[in-house]
Amino acid sequence: MNLKKVFWNNIVKLSWVIIIIILVFLAKTVNEIGVDYIENQKDRINGVMTGAEPVLAENGDIGVLMIHGFSSSPKDFKELAEFLTKKNITVSIPLLPGHGTHPKDLKEIVYEDWKDHISLSLSKLDTKKKFILGFSMGGALALDSASKNNLDGIISINSAIFIQNKYLPFIPFITFVETYTSKKPEDIVYFSNEKRVVYDSVPLTSILELKKLIDSLSINKITEPILILQSDNDEVISPESAFYIYNTIQSKDKKLIILNNSTHSRLNNQEKAFEKIYQFIASH
Repeated sequence: MNLKKVFWNNIVKLSWVIIIIILVFLAKTVNEIGVDYIENQKDRINGVMTGAEPVLAENGDIGVLMIHGFSSSPKDFKELAEFLTKKNITVSIPLLPGHGTHPKDLKEIVYEDWKDHISLSLSKLDTKKKFILGFSMGGALALDSASKNNLDGIISINSAIFIQNKYLPFIPFITFVETYTSKKPEDIVYFSNEKRVVYDSVPLTSILELKKLIDSLSINKITEPILILQSDNDEVISPESAFYIYNTIQSKDKKLIILNNSTHSRLNNQEKAFEKIYQFIASH
């Protein structure tokens, strides 16, 4: 056996391993630097992005706790909050942990932090009647809260149960080369035009925490009246989620409305949807 040849073959193999490790490290570093650069261009007050602040509008004995979606902020509910406060309804919209600041903060959050924050926010809602409304991931948190508390009603909007992401099973492997995943350029442009305050990139590990949140739900324990709204062209959450919620909960008073020509974040005929929400609250 040529020991010298074996030695150099092992050196070559080791060199390739080192090169791959360096390339992976560089890819991850570039990914993080790019996200930092983009996020640092945004205006902030005391670390919170302008417009992402939590909202509390006290306006009566009927209260609604609204929970925004993954990577988003309370500003998503601006129009709905204004609509309901004009109807003498108190509105509380907390900013979920890790949101509205910098994606690196979201990276440090586990799904229990979101649950705990909603529990605290609900306890601070000092009204005789308490409703909870959630959108997307916020919908999952609303369902979780309803399974543990006695509420007067639940409004679920495109709640996250079945996520439409074919890369979800591979995220644990992708995290070796990327810390963050960026949203599609057309989505970023849309969010900017709509003046939404959202992250352009999200930590991959946080998507796994969202999945853990969904897996932890006990929807079959819910007995409160519920209004389920689901967009027919939801490209993020499978519309099957709404049917699963409807068929799994124990509520006798339940209604499912499919929002035609609507996407995950854009509801067609928004005024009509708002009126449906108000009528549900007023009737309970």
